[in-house]
Amino acid sequence: MSDSAVKMRKQLGLLEGVAIILGIILGSGIFISPKEVIENTGSVWSAISVWAICGVLATLGAMSYAELGTTLTQSGGDYHYINEAFGPLLAFLYLWDANFVFVPSTNAIMAVTFANNILSFRGCPIDPISQKLVAAVTICNLVAISILGGLSVHIMTSSRMCFAGARNGHMPELLAHINVNKMSPMPSLVFLMLISLVMLIPTDMTTLIMYCTVVESFFTVVSCSAVLWLRYKKPHLARPIKVPLWMPSVFVFVGVVLMIAPIVREPFAVVGGALMTLSGVPVYYIFVVNQPKFVAELSTKFTHTCQKLFLSAVEDQNQF
Repeated sequence: MSDSAVKMRKQLGLLEGVAIILGIILGSGIFISPKEVIENTGSVWSAISVWAICGVLATLGAMSYAELGTTLTQSGGDYHYINEAFGPLLAFLYLWDANFVFVPSTNAIMAVTFANNILSFRGCPIDPISQKLVAAVTICNLVAISILGGLSVHIMTSSRMCFAGARNGHMPELLAHINVNKMSPMPSLVFLMLISLVMLIPTDMTTLIMYCTVVESFFTVVSCSAVLWLRYKKPHLARPIKVPLWMPSVFVFVGVVLMIAPIVREPFAVVGGALMTLSGVPVYYIFVVNQPKFVAELSTKFTHTCQKLFLSAVEDQNQF
């Protein structure tokens, strides 16, 4: 491939891959959720048991994703797995929720957690305005680091998912562009930054976590169920890693049970997540399948304007 080609580079090696995995595992959850776990379990040992069980469950899910990732190697992650197994509608609904609910919500939660730790001096109260300002600056800085080539794991991987969706026509064309200097999907990064800033507005982090978790858990279960469906639908696929079927089966079963439980405790979060997901159905048929002519014209004009702003262009053919 020519160095002058407008194309994202394959530059991640073993060290970068390990850093990404550690960055995903060691997120902000460990600093937020222990309080909630202990409050609901009643003792430290019960809380530790819950963490251990979740570790086993996470391992089963990780093994399922290992099969998916080595079988379906095109970029896009969960979006690509769902699209291959269940078709474009469900894949679009995943993108819809990912870009407007759980990805920006997770970014906001991580940023606010960082702000809390920065501003929490011993015996000093946290000023809400300062908290939000530091959180906003944190998101902007993380996006800037990602654009410059540093590995901000969640933002980096999410932007690639958004990029892959736009490349398949499920998101605006602009989000499929990459910066011609840095070869990074800058429009997708900026888009996620703006949505993440909006998610800083809510003040109740617990509700935000619940709302985010319900929606993301649903699509995680859908992704892992793709292992089972693809074994039946496409048995001929080359599978460098092939896990025992009981692993994704147990993960999917437990995931469904854990999704049902919040209906009793947090019905509004569950209903809100369901409505948000279903609202993507008319959007898909109106703006993706049967896009009005005036929308296409506006999108083209907006894309041309932003191309100059971001110094971006459509990626050359022979996609990775």
